[in-house]
Amino acid sequence: MAPRKVLCSRVICENQNFEELLRSNFFCRTIQFSRYKAVEISHIEEDENVITGVFVSTQQKDLPPVHKPGNEEDYSAIIIDKGKGLAYPNMFLYCKSTGSLLWEYNRYGLLETGMEYFFDRCLNQEGIESDTKLLPVMNLAVYDRIQNLLNVKEVEIQIAHPTAVLREIQRNSPLAGIAHLADQFGASSSFYLKMKAEVHSMNKNSVFDVLNFMKNNHVDTGRVKNKLVIKGTKVDDDRDRLVEETINFTTDRITDYFPLREVERNDSLQISERKQGIREVYNRIIPDIRAVV
Repeated sequence: MAPRKVLCSRVICENQNFEELLRSNFFCRTIQFSRYKAVEISHIEEDENVITGVFVSTQQKDLPPVHKPGNEEDYSAIIIDKGKGLAYPNMFLYCKSTGSLLWEYNRYGLLETGMEYFFDRCLNQEGIESDTKLLPVMNLAVYDRIQNLLNVKEVEIQIAHPTAVLREIQRNSPLAGIAHLADQFGASSSFYLKMKAEVHSMNKNSVFDVLNFMKNNHVDTGRVKNKLVIKGTKVDDDRDRLVEETINFTTDRITDYFPLREVERNDSLQISERKQGIREVYNRIIPDIRAVV
């Protein structure tokens, strides 16, 4: 059995009923991502509070050769019928009550930005303007970990496309100054800032404000990503000394795993096994999702 990683994202599809689009098979179509890769959604099923399905990314060109390890001359082409390719699945589960999407991580399939692109392309094909966002759902413990810091010594912030995402920042927000600087310098790609405190702690309320902004304004375009890293000190578990604590917004998100049977050569996507696995993950983590979303 191999562990399959599951991540959780909150879906924002403005002016559209994402749940209805998903259950009605609106997204069950094929989108050509490039000359090499086509993506589709299939196996949509609804069961009480959840809708399950699978993204299938098919690599049709630039396929690697077959090779026998240890023989430096032993390479040959994979024999595949014209129009076919290698299929890489991402099982997903949409929770209707929280608007969250649990999805199986597959580095050869899709990540959040690819899923956003897929949903938008489907809508665009019908003449519907869309800017779908999949926002990482943070681990419930993140807020407690920040609150338990005795002091905040360092905050590192990176905001992708700041002139766009900071446009609605209110004047009394800790991010108002960043928004002004980004606008004055025309920082359309990214804004990076690292702040340190020597003696006293930084303002935790301001840290929470930035965290909530990141939670609701995820941007991940190419190599430019939103980033928030908080460093401080806390009392260790034995309560006898101070230790450093690092909290990373990007990695401290709700994550779980399900086991999947390994086979030497797959002749299916193991849909039923994947569906059962992601349902088990959902049952374990839905209390945390409800507490955060």
